[in-house]
Amino acid sequence: MSTKYPFSYWTPEAEVLWKLSPEDRVAILQTHPLYDEAVTENKRRVNETLELNQLIDKMPWKYPFLSYTAKDTTGNISTIRHTFTVNELPDTIAPVLSSTNKTFTTTVWKVLPLEIVTATDNNDLVLTVTQTWSVDFTKVWPYTITYTAIDKAGNKSTIIHTYIVNQAS
Repeated sequence: MSTKYPFSYWTPEAEVLWKLSPEDRVAILQTHPLYDEAVTENKRRVNETLELNQLIDKMPWKYPFLSYTAKDTTGNISTIRHTFTVNELPDTIAPVLSSTNKTFTTTVWKVLPLEIVTATDNNDLVLTVTQTWSVDFTKVWPYTITYTAIDKAGNKSTIIHTYIVNQAS
């Protein structure tokens, strides 16, 4: 067997056919009784490959494999499993907090409700927003409350609400 040919098997007829121009090869092959069947099978395989590629594009990352099972006319069964390596892109987007930096002004004993701040993220479904400090509406003072959300990748968002408690006039 010679390695100059692109097939693992070779016949004298194939060698003659191989030396012809591509147009002559096609003309000869089209006269073969199995030509139409071979063309149909090739189109089916191409379509199957396209459908498989579309399926792979839609596959959830947690199922990175496909299994194929074939059964011949005598009942023999063969299965092959293709496993795909899915590399996740790093998460570099910080969570988005439902509020912005704000300043609230009130007087002693006039309680303002603290805003409820939530967070959303492009990857993580559940996020916790931490709140530091609180406001004592009985004392004159500027209070700062910091709200922070950190996703699993370590991306962080922070906002500050300032509550200025003034003396009643």
